[in-house]
Amino acid sequence: MFALKENQNGSTVIFGLLVLMALSILLGGIFGFSNMEVKAGVVARDASEAKYAAEAGITFLALEDKKAKMANWSWLQTLQDFRNGGVANESCQETYTVEIEKLVGENQYEPFIPANNEQLPAGNYKIKSIGRVNSAKKVLVADLKVEDSGIPFDEFDKYVIYSENGAVTNRESKIKGEIYNYEKEKKNWPFGTYNQFKEKYFNSLSTKVITKEEIKKQYIYENGIYVNKENGRVMDHTQSTFVINNTIANQILMIEGNLFIGEAANIRNCRIIVDGRVDLSPDTSGKAVVAKDCLIVSGEALSMTGAKGQNDIHGRWISFSEYKTPKYPEGISNSVLTGIIYIRAELFVVNSTINYEKPSDFSDENGTGRSFVLSNKRFE
Repeated sequence: MFALKENQNGSTVIFGLLVLMALSILLGGIFGFSNMEVKAGVVARDASEAKYAAEAGITFLALEDKKAKMANWSWLQTLQDFRNGGVANESCQETYTVEIEKLVGENQYEPFIPANNEQLPAGNYKIKSIGRVNSAKKVLVADLKVEDSGIPFDEFDKYVIYSENGAVTNRESKIKGEIYNYEKEKKNWPFGTYNQFKEKYFNSLSTKVITKEEIKKQYIYENGIYVNKENGRVMDHTQSTFVINNTIANQILMIEGNLFIGEAANIRNCRIIVDGRVDLSPDTSGKAVVAKDCLIVSGEALSMTGAKGQNDIHGRWISFSEYKTPKYPEGISNSVLTGIIYIRAELFVVNSTINYEKPSDFSDENGTGRSFVLSNKRFE
């Protein structure tokens, strides 16, 4: 058996203390590292929650706009409780705030808050939603495009003809439906002026403008006269009448002149506003078609009394002519119209049939008549 020497007892004690010290340091490091991992996990969790909070702000803004004129925008730029959706209090650690900027020029934005609790007007916006959870902060930015995708006619869908003065002359025609007289009902013309209507419903990003210069390109000069290239006819010497004599669909057009709808026209799911008058297929053959989901708006007159073919006309037609005796014949002849006419001046219906049928709804699935498109979402 080995026997320890007297001076080896102290070395063993020191060695044992060193081992215990090393173990303590090692365990302390492990606990410290674990604590750091826990804190890092909390920070990561808060950052993730902050992203959700920022998303919630964007989503709530979209839902708020869907409420149309019932929207309440008082919550903008105010802390909102991400969890409960109410206004945040001092103790709330999970919040978002939303800011809106509207495009006012090329790459120029200005702060914007909708007035009178109404929808966001048509235009381009930049949305910034700031989500906060404890010390974590995430900023979600998105581009927003708001367009009037349709015109909510509301209750104006019950009669075959809406007339401001009630003067409707019927010659050898059948009008199957009631006529609404604004004057008799002591109600105002609901659409305002032509320019107001155009600005509100057609001055959107998706509107294609047919300028006077583009209209003139439809004409060629032959034998001392201007002939339209679309149908080979002499339209007018001023070359101010745009001709549709083919199939067009899914378009929003603003025409800075007159419109001629030719006998070969087939217009579907279109909204067209015309500064001048609208003429319809004055020819002995052919059959112009305007579908149920169309809207044709004239600033001067629906001058369709020269039509000789049996046209098939649907949808909504609006004339802003204020002439009691229009300078252009205002009315429709030799056609079948199934839809609704809104007219301010005297309307002549000659050798035609007008039936009431509610046109297709211009509204979106939420009934707001608008498109609300968020895109290019990114975290900053």
